[in-house]
Amino acid sequence: MLPEGVEVRQMQETDLEAVLALIEEIDEDDAEEAEYSYQSYGLDNQFVLTENEQVIGVTGYREASGTDNTCWLSWTYLATDRQGKGYGTQILDSLLEHLASNGVRKVFVSTSDYQDEEDGDVYAAARKMYEGVGFRQEVRHPNYYEEGETQLIYGLRLIEELDQKPVEEDTSIVSLEGIDEIDETEDAYFIDWKPKRMALFGNKKQFDRREVDEVIAHARDCGARVLFVSFPSNMKTVVQPLTMAGFFEEGRLRDYYRDGVDEVHYRMNF
Repeated sequence: MLPEGVEVRQMQETDLEAVLALIEEIDEDDAEEAEYSYQSYGLDNQFVLTENEQVIGVTGYREASGTDNTCWLSWTYLATDRQGKGYGTQILDSLLEHLASNGVRKVFVSTSDYQDEEDGDVYAAARKMYEGVGFRQEVRHPNYYEEGETQLIYGLRLIEELDQKPVEEDTSIVSLEGIDEIDETEDAYFIDWKPKRMALFGNKKQFDRREVDEVIAHARDCGARVLFVSFPSNMKTVVQPLTMAGFFEEGRLRDYYRDGVDEVHYRMNF
C-alpha cells in the first residue's frame, strides 16, 4: 500500500520535463533515448509515481508485437533520494498488478551491469528491485553495449501456464532485410527479417548460408563488433544456415511468443 500523498497515475505531457530530468540524474544517454521513445511511441501505458504531486518515479510498458500477451517494461527509474525506501517495489507491484489484471502473460525487462568510474555499478539497485518482485534472469549478452558492458534480460510470468497445446513447426520462409545498429551500443548490429509473400510458384526454400554470408560481409564493412539475430524457437529451418555461417545460440527468452515458443538469440562476434 502506498503511503499517504503517494500515488501512481498515467503520465501526462506536462510530466515529461520532470521525468526526463529524473532519468538524466542517473543516466544522460537513457534520458535521450527515453525522450525519443516518448515522442515516437506516445505516452500510452506510461506511468509516474508522485509524492505530494511531485514526480519521484517513472515506469510503464510496451506491448511486444507478434506475441500472445507479452510486453516489455519501459523506462523505470526512481529519484536517487527515494531509493532504498520501498518506493521502487511499490511502483513495480502496482504496474504488475495492472498488467496481470489486463491479461498480460509474461513481461520482460532489459538492463545492464554498467560500471561508472565514480558511482560504480549504476544499475545494481534496479536489478535487486526486479529480482525482489520476482523477475529472473533469462538471457545474458556479454560485451553488448560496448566492450565490458553486458546486457541482462529478465523475465516474469504473470499468468500461470495453462494446458499447453502441441507446438507446430513454423515453416515460414523469411527474407533477410539488412542490418541496423542497436540503440545505445557501440558497433553492435542486428539483422532485420520478415516473412516473404509467396507467389503461387515462388521460391519455397529458406534463406541459405550464401545469403547469411552476404549480410555478414555488409556488417563487417560497417565496422560491426558483434551481430545478432533472433527467431522463434519453432522456426527450425533457420538454424542450419545460421550455424554454418558462424552464428551460435547465446540464449533464449522462454515462452516469449506464446507458451512453448521461445525467442532464440543468435550471435556472431567479429
